[in-house]
Amino acid sequence: MINKKEQEAEEVLNNLRKGAPQAAIDSEFKAMRKVAHQEAEIGIASFKEIFSDGFIVKFMLVGCIIQLGQQFTGMNALMYFGPTIFKSAGVEPIVFQVIQASVNFFATFPAIYAVDRFGRKPLFLIGAIGMTVCFGIIGAMGVGSLDFPENCYTDEFRSDNRVACAYTKGNSAFQCELNAGALDRSEFFDECPIDATDPLNLVPEFTPEQCACGAEVEEWFQVVMILFTFLFIIFFASGWGPVAWVYCSEIYPNRFRAKIVGITTLSNWVGNAGIAFMTPVLLDTIQFNTFLIFAACNFLLIFYSWWLPETKDIPLEKIVNKFEGKLGKWKNKTLGDVKTIEGL
Repeated sequence: MINKKEQEAEEVLNNLRKGAPQAAIDSEFKAMRKVAHQEAEIGIASFKEIFSDGFIVKFMLVGCIIQLGQQFTGMNALMYFGPTIFKSAGVEPIVFQVIQASVNFFATFPAIYAVDRFGRKPLFLIGAIGMTVCFGIIGAMGVGSLDFPENCYTDEFRSDNRVACAYTKGNSAFQCELNAGALDRSEFFDECPIDATDPLNLVPEFTPEQCACGAEVEEWFQVVMILFTFLFIIFFASGWGPVAWVYCSEIYPNRFRAKIVGITTLSNWVGNAGIAFMTPVLLDTIQFNTFLIFAACNFLLIFYSWWLPETKDIPLEKIVNKFEGKLGKWKNKTLGDVKTIEGL
């Protein structure tokens, strides 16, 4: 006996599959109904059940790697430290912020259209290839062209810099000492000019370029940096940015979904925190080689994208079978004998 909610579900399925053979739609609905009843009888999976099942653990790691991979594309490194990085290359931070925010926003819309038309796997793959090329070029250019002062990206340098650069920028001795006192850096009193009226005493510790945490660069370099940053954000926002969330939210059986998606989301935020702490250290120690590291991470994501099965137009009841072909047989499978849905 089909209840009212199931009748509504059948109507929705008929609308979604409009144009498909009715026999195929009926077969899909029967499979969905059977699995839903079985899952209701079994109940929601516990964490113990998830972590004691080898297949489910591997299945969960698929999503965790996707979410970690999204963070290690380097997009959040750009979001957090982009203004400082690009100021170093002579690009105004406000220019970068406008580019990053607007391009990231508008480039997401093509993904909304393409994800169901062309599939998840092509967007993953094209995005990873594009991001690899963009960061590879930016990193190679920066390594060959720019050199930054030591500790440029650390909080300590920024604090010290405000004092040491105060009189470089024409501030008075009095203001320089105020800066040192406000930052509780009394050791910098000696670096302040003894007599602001005597030009001979205005000898800064850092050059004006260092005070800006930057270096002299040619205009063409700035243009190329902006261009490939623009392209990188497009590839991210139309690929690994939104599609990672789509993919992880649709591949897990209903009784496991809430807990596993929660765990994969946790891995995303662990990666986010790692990027926030790691990026300034990398920028300080290896400078623009940091972009080459992110390019290498994106290169690895190309192969992972190729390995992932396509889930476009695959009913939930059949997705597990796709991953069994990648991860091995699910020996503890508890969803009955729903192996295929005829006619799809």
